[in-house]
Amino acid sequence: MTSSSATTTAAAVDMKDINDLNLDSFLSPYVRRVVNRFVSTIPVIDDVVDDLCLNWRRVVDLMPTVAEDIDFESDNVVVVDNEEELIRRIAGDSFCQLIVSVDAVYRRLIAENYDHFCRVLADRLCWTQHLSRTLMESVALLSGHNDNDGDDDGEDKNNSSSGVQTILAVQLITSCCEQSLGNLVLASGQQSFVPPLLKDLLKLDILKTIVGSDTVRLFQLIMGSPITVNIRNILWHGFVRPDGDIDGRFGYILLAICATIGRDLDDKYRNCCSPQRPLHDVTGQLQRWKRSLFPILTADDISVIWSKVFIKSPFILTEMLPLWKYSLTLYKDGRYGHSLAVMFPQLEACLRYIYCCCNRIPSKLMTAVAKQYYLTFAEILSPTLDDDYSSTDGNGANVNKIYTIFGHNFIEMLVDIIVIPDGPRIRDKLSHGQCDLYLVQQFVANHVICAAICALVLADSRLFNNRLQHQDYDIIDKLLSIAANYRCIYHPLSQLRQKMCDFAENLIKFRELVTDCTENHIENILVITVPEIDILYDGLLTNIMITNETNSDNNDKKFVPNIICDKLNEFNLNIFNNNKNNESMTIAMRQIVDNCCQSVANMTRFLVNRRKQFLAMSLRSRQRTNYQLMLTSGQLFYQTFTIVLATLYLIFISDSVNNYCRYIQISSKTLKYLLSLSENINSNSGSTVNKWDKCLQLSQTIGKVLNDL
Repeated sequence: MTSSSATTTAAAVDMKDINDLNLDSFLSPYVRRVVNRFVSTIPVIDDVVDDLCLNWRRVVDLMPTVAEDIDFESDNVVVVDNEEELIRRIAGDSFCQLIVSVDAVYRRLIAENYDHFCRVLADRLCWTQHLSRTLMESVALLSGHNDNDGDDDGEDKNNSSSGVQTILAVQLITSCCEQSLGNLVLASGQQSFVPPLLKDLLKLDILKTIVGSDTVRLFQLIMGSPITVNIRNILWHGFVRPDGDIDGRFGYILLAICATIGRDLDDKYRNCCSPQRPLHDVTGQLQRWKRSLFPILTADDISVIWSKVFIKSPFILTEMLPLWKYSLTLYKDGRYGHSLAVMFPQLEACLRYIYCCCNRIPSKLMTAVAKQYYLTFAEILSPTLDDDYSSTDGNGANVNKIYTIFGHNFIEMLVDIIVIPDGPRIRDKLSHGQCDLYLVQQFVANHVICAAICALVLADSRLFNNRLQHQDYDIIDKLLSIAANYRCIYHPLSQLRQKMCDFAENLIKFRELVTDCTENHIENILVITVPEIDILYDGLLTNIMITNETNSDNNDKKFVPNIICDKLNEFNLNIFNNNKNNESMTIAMRQIVDNCCQSVANMTRFLVNRRKQFLAMSLRSRQRTNYQLMLTSGQLFYQTFTIVLATLYLIFISDSVNNYCRYIQISSKTLKYLLSLSENINSNSGSTVNKWDKCLQLSQTIGKVLNDL
């Protein structure tokens, strides 16, 4: 289904409910009150910090004791009737005094001697190894020692320019904390994996043993639950304004905790450096984007798009514009990983705004409070809404109307970037500290920025009748055209389709090699044929409608894999059909294709090597006999693999369109047989085995078995 299915005449939504919120922030009143508790007018306690590390004897007395009825380790969002009582327990005066005091001491030490401060802190952070570079860069961002980063117009720094740097700095610190704590857990040898979510990582008993329960509790109070400050999530999910919502004190307290961990580890283990999980270089995985890559935006393009799209978009709050500008400035400066770290939260915020507008659920714009978690990319891009909402398609399903606004192809682009588990999941890797910021290349950041531009233009044109006047600028039309024709790459079904196409191409090369070896062999080769296989072969090809597109001459059957490949590429795949049966069938089909591809590769390698030896007259008697057996069986092997490919193709398209083909009964038995057959042929075709007689026996069964099924 293409973007053309999303009509440009979609009815403009009633924005009254959204406008009634008078938004100048996406923070809910509760979250805003918690964050605003940490004000600079609170008296400072100097001895909470000693040599850049926390003085635990003073710190523990200032930390709140959280009662069991509001346990922030629970998986459920806690319901508390009395917000005042909850805020008092979570962000009481003493805890606020702790945060403000650490912030004040760090700022004073930086002002006194920045270079000395950095040297001492870097030594304390050595346990984080390669992440210490990002942490020290965050210090420069927080303190303003970063050469006017973000001030691309040469203007004096103001609250917004320092605010955007603060947001980026605290984002990076939270991600480095999470990755570094995970490294410590793995280094203990008592945990074989790291939980994917920070809240689950902070629940591990082994982490409390390594860094101390007080340290873990302090992390939980700052970024562990929706009822706490929850600084990591409100930043990485795009709820925070650059001017007024937070300042650097949350970054400094996290740096102080990390410095304290470094001191304590050094006291225990001496020169401790935990083993590090390698950071991801997302560029390699994203090379496949080059098939559908957006044109690289120039500085002039960005300037025009900024004035025509970003500034005028109704889905970007005026207060959030400095963050969009900062992201584009980092992009132009060649700091592509940092640009994405700023861009992704803002993209999520604007998609959340669009989602709430087109589905008319303004209450979901805010951050989580009490019974509700906030919306993230996964929910925004889901085909259906939660059961709590009543937007239906007439069949009882809660339909997400953002699909009508964007069209399926553009949604495929977004889920490819962000959601699909087998995809790059760039935002997740950035926010969890798993991505090397310094290795992100331009085309990756360019892709995300172009996707954001398309989202803003499409939403405005289909909800507000083209209020963004972009028709006179070709680059925007180019971006929209690419988005409208994008095809998902990383979904399991998309990957299966690509594997089947690769299988078809390998089969074509294999047949040509078999033909060449046979025709140029010194002796006559009697090609083995099996009538049942010929019948099945012809029947499958008829079912694929090959006879309508090619001559009936058997010589033309060599084009069968080409035709299947073309049909696969033309097939309109629906990746949003969440059928559990589809998932299990897809897994089985991928295994079958993998086995067959490996078998064809084994046979191809055998033929190439043996032909060289045959022509050089260096084959021993047994090797010569085995080579001749392969030549007599090669055509049958090709037929067998083509039957497997054709059967998988019919299953693939039939399951996708719920239209069962008449020739092959689609059932678990069919896939189980093909899986067993492919595994056995693969095991007998290995380079150290080459049991072509066994492969021949297995291949001869396919006609009877599939006909019986």
